[in-house]
Amino acid sequence: DASTDKTADIIREYEAKYPNIIKPVYQSENQFSKKVGINITYQFPRAKGKYIAMCEGDDYWTDPLKLQKQVDFLEANEEYSACGHTAKVLYENTGREELYPDITENKTCTYQHTIEKWIMTTASIVFRNNIEVFDKMEKIYSYRNIISGDQILLATLGHIGDILIMHEAMSVYRKHDGGISNWGDPKEIWKDHIYMFKIFKKIFNSKFNYVLNY
Repeated sequence: DASTDKTADIIREYEAKYPNIIKPVYQSENQFSKKVGINITYQFPRAKGKYIAMCEGDDYWTDPLKLQKQVDFLEANEEYSACGHTAKVLYENTGREELYPDITENKTCTYQHTIEKWIMTTASIVFRNNIEVFDKMEKIYSYRNIISGDQILLATLGHIGDILIMHEAMSVYRKHDGGISNWGDPKEIWKDHIYMFKIFKKIFNSKFNYVLNY
């Protein structure tokens, strides 16, 4: 992301060791600050696999079988568009921890769930590499870049099929003062969400409008 913390140097070391696995994009200018949707613009078009797994920023995975469990589920359940799981939320400033979502059994989420609230952390998501998902996301971003990229992704996936949330905690979501979830004026963030819902009404099938109106 063109930061000055030597992250790019570390990535170059891994790229040299594992050129068939590590395929970085080195930014000379930070594109996020220019309101460019990084994933939809650069990353998703490069994805060649059957499934895409997300692990952004300073989040990290904790279960070595995480991806296998999620792929196994998706292979056996074609009607589902994605699979996520519970995550441990770590508040770095205080050390406090909690689970999100705090569930004790697997939960199936519909499109309505994705609209009502943030249903899972981004680092828990595995979804099918589906051109219909990317086409709809591209249409959404063509209206305006929106802060809540994860909710756009989940709502789009929910429009394609149901989403399973596994009750196992298999990743950590770190929250700190400099994170995107603490960024900006709350009033502006809510205005951004309202605008996002208006775009959803234009993009998604009319049968979901009752959810958006609600």
